[in-house]
Amino acid sequence: MLRPGLCRLLPGLLTRAAQVWGRCCSSQTSKHGQYSVVSLYHLNRVERVGEVVRDIRGWLEEVGATGRVYFNSQGVNCQMCLESDKLEMFKEVLGNKLGVEQDQLRVKVHLADFNVFRKLRVRQGKLLENLDDDADIISERGEHLDREGWNTVLDDDSRSLVLVIRNGYEWDVGRFRGAERPQFRKFREFEDMADEVVDKVKDKEQKVLMYCTGGIRCEVFSSMLIKRGLEEVYQLKDGVLGYGEGDLEDTRHWEGNLFVFDDRLVVPIDGVVGGDHDQPVSVCRHCGVLADMVYNCNSLQCNQVHVSCMQCAVGMQGCCSVQCRDMTSHHFVARNSRQWPRGVEGGKMIG
Repeated sequence: MLRPGLCRLLPGLLTRAAQVWGRCCSSQTSKHGQYSVVSLYHLNRVERVGEVVRDIRGWLEEVGATGRVYFNSQGVNCQMCLESDKLEMFKEVLGNKLGVEQDQLRVKVHLADFNVFRKLRVRQGKLLENLDDDADIISERGEHLDREGWNTVLDDDSRSLVLVIRNGYEWDVGRFRGAERPQFRKFREFEDMADEVVDKVKDKEQKVLMYCTGGIRCEVFSSMLIKRGLEEVYQLKDGVLGYGEGDLEDTRHWEGNLFVFDDRLVVPIDGVVGGDHDQPVSVCRHCGVLADMVYNCNSLQCNQVHVSCMQCAVGMQGCCSVQCRDMTSHHFVARNSRQWPRGVEGGKMIG
């Protein structure tokens, strides 16, 4: 018998399952590269934010885009997906609204064979936690290092402190060699983390390097370190997404794949599944074998992100632990076709 709480959630879950499973199956036949997964942020004064939000939302709705696009007076933060033949027009439309040249937007693109977000959200508000309309919050930021500069420091200065401005489960999937697994989980913990870094490197002639997925988290965190008196603070320009545009030699300091906040969940740093950069280092939480996919725990009370091989995911019903599995009576909802074997019951909601 289903628990009362699950009964109330069931209609929405069934609808979500139908949508996701349909996309998972259709991705098997869609033309590769039909969709472009777009990541960008641009920090520059935006005038008439409300007008920009209205116009960009209208255009994105018209072309069927999905994802998250946030504006405020400091700039824009965008992770979205649209059909690839609309990409250049999007750059033109956004550049015109912001009054900047397209190349200033530094758009990073992965190709996908399905629409990787569930819906479209375009809003005026925080670009990121600690990145609202306060114009002074990131007036000073760490120096940007491009791929070549980043590699040079890592090659020549083994004393550099490499900070991962990401979650622990993101580190599990892939990281720069020598970077320690981060302990913080929420942006509100940035202040405490910044204090810890200062205590670790003060009175030392030590470079502080930091990276995140696309770069915007480092804009905030590097500013915190500089305000605390650190001077040699550097950030990876355009984050791992920018670094991943290089060839194998150019990306030699990276190991593993990349966690992304969309329904692909895990991709190589260049976005090409099965390509040269597709080299998983993450291990299954349950059995310890190499595994290239993550799962949100299927327990409605947990939802913990964890790495699992497909065999264990099936056996554990998508849960992170035996305890969660034993409390879960519903089937697992796959977010992409790499999460669940085709034809195996449990990969969709069936009641």
